[in-house]
Amino acid sequence: MQKVTKRTRRARPGKWALILVFSAIVLTVALSTLLRSADKKEPQETQKRAAEENLLLYQTDTAQLAEIEIRRDGETEIVFEYLNGALVLKGDPSFPINDHIVSSLLETAASLTADAHVMDFESPPSDEELSRFGLSPARRSACFRFHDGSEIVLSTGNLMPIENPRYYAMASTKSALYAVTQDVRDAVSPTMESIHPVSRPQINSDLIDRVQVEGTVTFDARRTDAGWEMLSPYVYPLSDALMDNLMSQLDGIRFANWLGKAENMDLKALGLSPANKTLTLTFAETSVSAPDENGENVTFSLPENRMVFSLGDQKNDTSYYLLYEDEVYSVTVLSFSFLTSFSWEKYLSAVPVSFPTNDLSRIYCRLNGSEAEYLVSYSERVLPNNELETDEYGNLLYDLQVTREGQPVDTEAFLSWYGLLSGMTATRLSDRTSPGPGAEPAFEISLTNARGTVTRNVSILPGDAVEDILYVDGVSLFTIDRAWRDLVTAFP
Repeated sequence: MQKVTKRTRRARPGKWALILVFSAIVLTVALSTLLRSADKKEPQETQKRAAEENLLLYQTDTAQLAEIEIRRDGETEIVFEYLNGALVLKGDPSFPINDHIVSSLLETAASLTADAHVMDFESPPSDEELSRFGLSPARRSACFRFHDGSEIVLSTGNLMPIENPRYYAMASTKSALYAVTQDVRDAVSPTMESIHPVSRPQINSDLIDRVQVEGTVTFDARRTDAGWEMLSPYVYPLSDALMDNLMSQLDGIRFANWLGKAENMDLKALGLSPANKTLTLTFAETSVSAPDENGENVTFSLPENRMVFSLGDQKNDTSYYLLYEDEVYSVTVLSFSFLTSFSWEKYLSAVPVSFPTNDLSRIYCRLNGSEAEYLVSYSERVLPNNELETDEYGNLLYDLQVTREGQPVDTEAFLSWYGLLSGMTATRLSDRTSPGPGAEPAFEISLTNARGTVTRNVSILPGDAVEDILYVDGVSLFTIDRAWRDLVTAFP
């Protein structure tokens, strides 16, 4: 028998051994990649830090700041100084300064990083070379002086010819040309006008009792129980909706910039003496409730007061001069457009019969020789449980009662007829020509409001073949289409 040699079987690596080997390979590769990345990242970060340090024009301790001098085109415009721990106007420490101006200046004094490096100067640049960038003299500059006698000058020049607003700039700490943002330019560009805080007049149009305009136009109007009424140049009812729009514009009055105290300004040269237009707002006496120091409500009266705004000449394409409380401001053309283009005609009511049905007590009418007088009263609606009926907002609801010469009148018929009257609308402003001599009114109506405080007399006189002449309280400012005669027929 032949002897057969027994083969020895070599053991294969197990599953977990393969996983461990593969993990080791991956870890080695990752570590190698990380090390190479770190080698690359370190010089990148170093370069970035170097670039930032190159753009850092200066860094200071503002606690050591003594003065800040602002120059415009090389001439000193403003000098600030530190006094008792506060930045004030040198020579006039009581002059109010806008907090935003102060914070912007101090932030710029503390440190400044340019937006970009433009070029280096191998040797000190000449005035001619600097002038090409608006830096000799500098358009705007700030000199920061410190208690140790040192100083840093930041100069900004012309606007750069690029899409995003950037300005050429230099600092006395560097011999290079840089670019800075609009914010930096604004920080070193304050003016006497801009550093003064601009107050906003506190107007609550709900309390305005009277509006007067004088100057190139005359207007005087007051608020009555029956709405707004013009007193001058004519006594005539005004449109409540249009006057509400005017009130909204008055609420929105804003000042753009403070320009100076009136005593230091040439008011005549600014069109303020006399003013082109003067707006006077009269506020009615009112009561105000407010908590006292103990938290309890206290009611006190505010007396009648006035606010006077005098509008002068146009300062530039976007603003006007304005005098208010002995100080001169600039105001935008947009914010005062209601006054610059003021016309009393635009506020007139074109609806002669405008008393709402819930504000009537008496109506007298005469038409084609017939006349009628109506007395109107109101009574609260009472529910079956004897409670007063209200609408969804809690307002009491009333029923209307109408009598004519002591006899009840159908309410629906009266309301329909009065609706036609209140729907009459003037067609256009008349040329204020008077009707022919001896002309008699074709229609007359007299209305008294519910409180009996206001009576309005309306009459219509024959005009031409198309229009009649409308009179309200004896004043004719409108004509009215003769179609009204088809609306106002028999009395209810």
